[in-house]
Amino acid sequence: MLWRSQTHRIGRRCARSGRPGKNLLLLTTEESGYVEFISKYESLRMENIKIKTSNALKAEELRIRTIKMAVQDRDILECGTRAFVSMIESYVKHDCGIVCGLKNLNVVGLAHAYSLLRLPRMPELKDRDLSAFKRSDEIDTSQIKFQQKSREIQRLKQRKLKNEEKSLEKAQKNASEKKKEMEMENAMESKRKRKISKDDDSTNNSKEEDWEEMASDMALLKKFKRGRLSKKELSELLDD
Repeated sequence: MLWRSQTHRIGRRCARSGRPGKNLLLLTTEESGYVEFISKYESLRMENIKIKTSNALKAEELRIRTIKMAVQDRDILECGTRAFVSMIESYVKHDCGIVCGLKNLNVVGLAHAYSLLRLPRMPELKDRDLSAFKRSDEIDTSQIKFQQKSREIQRLKQRKLKNEEKSLEKAQKNASEKKKEMEMENAMESKRKRKISKDDDSTNNSKEEDWEEMASDMALLKKFKRGRLSKKELSELLDD
């Protein structure tokens, strides 16, 4: 049912300063234990209200209509995502997590209720089976604009800055890797020259020893490239 998919908690904000008040709390089936919890520990009188609900087909139609709205305005898209994230995080931080645990929550149904196009990356969802989520791969979310021009201009500026930072990081990484490769080549060349300059009779060195030494050097160079050895440590080990 639609009302069971769209979960919304309302705090006790209608009864301030000792005044009486009423509010409406919508719960999913998985949250039924919450009724008994707040009735007992919050001293609230709960009344079950039967309302006319929609069916699964109508709920899906509403989800599609909401997605069309989100595609037209990034503000709607981001509002849905923030609400979903806040909902998931509230389950982790809530005091009555034993009564309404995150593991029992229909996360996919909740994501559909918020009409999400993508599931946000959250550590809380790391081990969950989310294969039933209807991901809208045909929609490029990066191209969805804010209807408000000032917000869209700001978004484009931030995206440009982020892309520039990524390009700079990539260039620095490539330069660092290239530098390491050159240092590796120089280290190998230096060792080769030292070996040639030795007065030892080459006939005393077996091919097997040469292969073992080469394999050892390659292992050291791999460690250096991965950052597990410093340039000084590599040089000292190659000199041994």
